[in-house]
Amino acid sequence: MSIKQKLKSVFFRFEIATGLDTLFAGLSSNAFFRKFIPPPRYYGQHIVRNISDEGARFSIHPADYMQWTLLAKESDHALEAALLAIQPFNEQLCVLDIGANCGQFSIRLASRLKAGNTIANIHAFEPNPKVVESFQKNLSLNPALSSSISLHQKGVGDKPGMLEISVPVRNSGAGSLAYNFNNEPHENFQVDIVTVDEFIKSKQIDKVHFMKIDVETFEPLVLQGAAETIARFRPAIYLEFINDPIPAFGLPQDFIYKFLTERQYAIHLETGNGFKQIGSFNDIADLKYCNLLALQPDQRA
Repeated sequence: MSIKQKLKSVFFRFEIATGLDTLFAGLSSNAFFRKFIPPPRYYGQHIVRNISDEGARFSIHPADYMQWTLLAKESDHALEAALLAIQPFNEQLCVLDIGANCGQFSIRLASRLKAGNTIANIHAFEPNPKVVESFQKNLSLNPALSSSISLHQKGVGDKPGMLEISVPVRNSGAGSLAYNFNNEPHENFQVDIVTVDEFIKSKQIDKVHFMKIDVETFEPLVLQGAAETIARFRPAIYLEFINDPIPAFGLPQDFIYKFLTERQYAIHLETGNGFKQIGSFNDIADLKYCNLLALQPDQRA
């Protein structure tokens, strides 16, 4: 380790011990000291930080990468996509947050919509019991938003049942129903799986405006289990695309693209500076992973 790296390590540990990291996190996005927020590996599992973002409050464990992104205020492209796709807010909105983690998307979206006097019904699905506890804690910190968000401790797939989820200890956002993490510290949980279609029917939901799907390669199965809902309501869909043949599922790499375009969706690639419509699967075939926004002709990007 170089002297520079040693000094940086000492400073990071000093920040954490004194709470300076929380102070830096509260600065404006272009503030000089924001770049000195310690990476997740410097935090112990027991450390908790209380922060505010998008008018909402969060209690987070920054040792977990996904929760650390709240501390670092990294851009939430799913939130940006939702606000873009569902404007104007002229009716009561129904949103499905599939792979909700500790509530980053659901709570911030509810806060933004409430500020715009829009009534929202957000159904958040998260199977990881430990992360569900964090979500529940964050909901309790935002009582004014609790009526807008329903948290369901369930995974989502193509058929109901029970599956095992594997979750890296330091990155709950990478928890997967498709892969294991035997080469690093991880935990496994048996989780209940539902389909979007059966959930919508059981709750007698009569409209879905937006779906966010971030489930670490399980996206194709979520879509298969949501086919009726998508055909009926034509919601805008934001999802992660991981360029993997997914041999365990017997599905081709272009499954997501074909599934959506066959249903008259236009596919937009998240570029880091907005969304760009793509014309064929070849436009994303060489990307390791990316985020996509699927819109119907009457929806805008």
